[in-house]
Amino acid sequence: MTDAIKEAVASAMDGKPNTTKVNPEALAKKKVFDLQLASDGFNTELAYLIKGYLPANAFGVVYGPSKSFKSFHAISWAACIATGTSWNNCKVHKGVVVYVVAEGGAGASKRFRGWEQHYHGSKQIGDLFTIRQPVFTGDKEQVEMLINTIHDVEKQTGEKVVLVVLDTLARCFAGADENRTADMNLFIAGCDQIKAVTGVTVLVVHHAGKGRTDVARGSSALSAAADFEFRINRPEDDDRAYILTHTKSKDSEEHRRLMFSMSERFLFTDSDNDDVCTLVPGLVGSVAPSEDESVADAPTISSTDAILKAVKVREQKEQSTYRQLIIDDLKYQKMDVSNFARDVKKLTRKNLLEQDKQGNLHTIK
Repeated sequence: MTDAIKEAVASAMDGKPNTTKVNPEALAKKKVFDLQLASDGFNTELAYLIKGYLPANAFGVVYGPSKSFKSFHAISWAACIATGTSWNNCKVHKGVVVYVVAEGGAGASKRFRGWEQHYHGSKQIGDLFTIRQPVFTGDKEQVEMLINTIHDVEKQTGEKVVLVVLDTLARCFAGADENRTADMNLFIAGCDQIKAVTGVTVLVVHHAGKGRTDVARGSSALSAAADFEFRINRPEDDDRAYILTHTKSKDSEEHRRLMFSMSERFLFTDSDNDDVCTLVPGLVGSVAPSEDESVADAPTISSTDAILKAVKVREQKEQSTYRQLIIDDLKYQKMDVSNFARDVKKLTRKNLLEQDKQGNLHTIK
C-alpha cells in the first residue's frame, strides 16, 4: 500500500476530510486489462493441422478400449502431418511431430515403418520424432524437459513442431489416480503449459472407461478441458477395421462417424524365418454402420431417470456433478437433453434432486 493511500485511509478512519492529493503519474502507471470491441476478430480463420478435425495450438483426446486401433490411428495422423499427406480428403498443415511412445516402443516403430512403406515410398519420415519413455506432465521438471526438447528439434530441423502426442495417458500419469480430479487437473495443467509455451497441439491417447466404452476413463475433467475429442471402437463383424466418432469440438462441427479399414504390410523376416508384419489404417474413411444393435434395442429410460442416474454415478466416483458435465454425459449416451432444465425442475419439486449455488446437482437421499 502506498503512503498516499495509507494517509487517505487513516483520515477516513479519524473522520477528518481527506486532503491527500493523488499523483496523476501514479494513476497513469496503474495496470489495466486490454479491451477490444466485442466483434473484433470475427473473421479470423481458425488454424488447423487437419482441417475440420485437428485444430492448431489445442488440447484434445483420442480414446477407446484396448485393441481398438487407437494408437494406429494416432500414428497415422502424426505421419500425415509430418509428411503433409491429405487425410480423409481434408487439407493437412505440414509440420514436425514429436510422438511420446510411453508403451510398446518396438511395436510402435513397426507401425511407423508400416505407414512409411504403405504411403511414403518406404522412405523414412524426416519430420517425425519419438521419445521412447513416459513423460509425466504433472511434473514441472519433465514438462520443462519436453519443452526444451521441442525447441531443440526446431533448431535442428529449422521447422516448427506443431503436434505432440502422448501415448498413452495411463503411462504418462506416473502412478497418479486417473479418477481423482486434482490429479487429472495437474496432468492437464502440464499439457496446457506445453501448448502455451511452444504453440503445439497436444493429442492424448487414452483408454475408454471400464464397462463404458462410450466415455474416456477416469475423471471427467479431461473431457471438460479438451478442445476436441474422438472415440475409437471396433465393429463386431470386422476385425480389420475401426470406427472413428467425433464426440467433441469447440470450434467446428462434429463430423459423422467413419470406418477405416486396416491393411497388412510385410516388414521383414526374423531369425526364425517367420514373416513380421504390421497393420496400416486407410487414409479415407467410409460411412460407418449404424450403432450396435444391442445399444439400439436397449430398454428406453426416461430423461429424468437418466439425469438421476448420471448424477449418482458421478457422486459414487466423487467426481464433479456440475450441470454441464451431466449434460455432456447424457449426450454421450445419445439422450435428448433439450428439456434438461425442465427435467431438473421436476426432480427438484419431487425432492429427488437439488442444485447448489455453483450449479452442481446433488441427489437427495
